[in-house]
Amino acid sequence: MEKVAIVILSQPGSPERTRRMVNALQAAREFKEAGDDIKLIFDGGGTQWIREFAQGESKCAGLFAAVEDCAAACSH
Repeated sequence: MEKVAIVILSQPGSPERTRRMVNALQAAREFKEAGDDIKLIFDGGGTQWIREFAQGESKCAGLFAAVEDCAAACSH
């Protein structure tokens, strides 16, 4: 079993940033499905994604739900 951390620093706001988020979430899901120890860490501007997921505003919300138990957010 591998230990993997994916850190999200980019905030929502553009199609390019959404594509980056999709890539991160898909990678996290693949690691999780493979049985790896995965942490998806939202820091800085990246914490804004959590609110979007919770409100269902993001196209990524369904993908996030698959890895939500692996997620952690900076408290600042």
